[in-house]
Amino acid sequence: MLDAFLLGAVSSFLAGLLVLALSHLDDLRYLATHARRYRYLEGQWFEYNLTTDSKQNPAQFWSQATLSIRITNFGHLKGTSQGRLTLSRGYRVTGAIRQSVMRLHLINQDATELPATFTYPRLLSRDVLIGVWVGYDYDENVSAGPAVLSRKERTSEELASLVRSERLLRVTGQRTPPPIAPVHSSLGGRTHVDRVHNVRRQDT
Repeated sequence: MLDAFLLGAVSSFLAGLLVLALSHLDDLRYLATHARRYRYLEGQWFEYNLTTDSKQNPAQFWSQATLSIRITNFGHLKGTSQGRLTLSRGYRVTGAIRQSVMRLHLINQDATELPATFTYPRLLSRDVLIGVWVGYDYDENVSAGPAVLSRKERTSEELASLVRSERLLRVTGQRTPPPIAPVHSSLGGRTHVDRVHNVRRQDT
């Protein structure tokens, strides 16, 4: 009787471990092959995304934030994003690295809005990453556009050059680039550089 009980308990335990492993295959695969591979992406970044606020300026502009992330042994990302200067909004950052692609989800901690998603398909550089964001711009419309992570601050000209150099990044249906306001442009008494990650739409 005791042997049967022990056998049943061990079988149930092993079955539970198997179910747990099967439901976390991506995590286990990352742990086995990439546990420390992307540690160089941890730390603080300057984050930029091209967005729109038609009430302030017809031209698109680069929003800026400081982003801090850390990576677990399973490839999950945690961190914070903070807008610069006057209109500084805070965001909780989650995400993961899978198949050499980093995806970040920014959740607004100061206002109610849908999370914005940032995808960086090439993780080859320690200093600059080029990607795409999807979310809402300041006009509260769904938008998608280029995003840049940099270890140092960048001008709008530098950001535009970095985006043009990324061959994988193309905006469907857009042949003529829209006008771009400088990163540090100030309109109506407000500095656009700090209007960060309220990521609400860009006209594409």
